[in-house]
Amino acid sequence: MRSREDVDIEAEKQLLARLRRALRVDQSTKDADAFMNVIAEDALMIPPNRPPVRGSKAIREAVVEVIKRPAISISGQITGMEVSAAGDLAHIIGFYRLVVEGPEGPIESEGNSITLWKKIEGQWKCVVKSWSKIRAKEMK
Repeated sequence: MRSREDVDIEAEKQLLARLRRALRVDQSTKDADAFMNVIAEDALMIPPNRPPVRGSKAIREAVVEVIKRPAISISGQITGMEVSAAGDLAHIIGFYRLVVEGPEGPIESEGNSITLWKKIEGQWKCVVKSWSKIRAKEMK
């Protein structure tokens, strides 16, 4: 076990910021494997207006369905991040913007997200991912 003096919090934050990109799944990447590489076996996903999804098998199935949907763009930014002094737990708070093709044209939605990370066998893994939609509108 590492001591607090051995933990480079800034390096861990940089690594987590890079790993967070793997959690962006859209039609352009079609890469469920990259997403699943950072998901813990017993992870929990809590999407807006849907029941929670628990476990890597169920999460993979949900991700594969998302990839099938026609997405135009997805972007986001980190608005807050903390890493524990021991360097084994972290959370990232963010904001996202998503544009998908709707039946009558593009639909834009924005929202907030939180991701909880845990070091498992020396690797950062997402243990909880939740996001909320704060606005959605048709783009004309």
